[in-house]
Amino acid sequence: MPRAATHVDDASHPDGAATTPEVPWWRGKLAGLDFEATGTDPMHARAVQAALVVTESDGQPISSAGFESLINPGVAIPEDATRIHGITTARAEREGMPIAHAIARLSRQLVVLAREGVPLVMMNARYDWVMLHQEAARHGLTIPAELPLLDPVIVDRRLYRKRDGKRTLGELAVYHGVAMPGAHDATSDAAAAIAVMRALGPHPKLAGLTPRALHERQIAWFAAWRNSTNAFWAIKRERRRIRGTWPWGEMPTPAEMAIRAREAACTPDWLRNEDPLFDAAVGGAPAPPMVQATQSAVTRADARGAER
Repeated sequence: MPRAATHVDDASHPDGAATTPEVPWWRGKLAGLDFEATGTDPMHARAVQAALVVTESDGQPISSAGFESLINPGVAIPEDATRIHGITTARAEREGMPIAHAIARLSRQLVVLAREGVPLVMMNARYDWVMLHQEAARHGLTIPAELPLLDPVIVDRRLYRKRDGKRTLGELAVYHGVAMPGAHDATSDAAAAIAVMRALGPHPKLAGLTPRALHERQIAWFAAWRNSTNAFWAIKRERRRIRGTWPWGEMPTPAEMAIRAREAACTPDWLRNEDPLFDAAVGGAPAPPMVQATQSAVTRADARGAER
């Protein structure tokens, strides 16, 4: 049964002050992007289906602004992935658009949406946003950085923190009274994520925020949840940890990349390798053997300390 939005206490955030736009974002045009893929690691998974759904204020899709296609990833699709979304390697090779063409199409349409100021809804953006950028980088393409992202799982978890149960797209759709004709289909999932965000929009903590302000708050909300969850696991002496940021996951953010690139000019090659994130961002030669030995000793010491 759908639940009405209720007031939830929330700490104020210094950035992204609330505003009152003429038309709230949740009553305006919204876009949603979703992928089906070859695996669960967005840094290495390849897209096998993509859907960009753009909807008017009444929720009706604008077909001319959207994009949906099966994709030929150029690699075999594991059976475990096929069991989830039903797309086989043979079908992707036979019916799919070459992955470079698909990502190029998406890139062009996302540029148009960014110019129009249309928010982009992504369910669990730490997966789809990272995979989108990884695919774009493989093919020499760029994704507009100014797109404000709206992630139903981040927002719902903050507003309804005491609610039990999972926060899959299917669960959120049921909780917020959203119809979802089929799961693990990129078009259906993208449309359902948009509908869930529209349902969340009237909440007192969201209704006065611009999409950009809400994007910034989601960064802070995720960080607070990550830190508190990791602290709870540490108290229970569990080894698992949530790493990275929203929406970049464990991928270096653009700001980190820029800072590390500036540092590269005055950093010896061997020293860069002390920081795997730096090394991934700007490259670097292997450290000398003595330095490598020191790094290994430090890593082992850190590991022993973490186990205590």
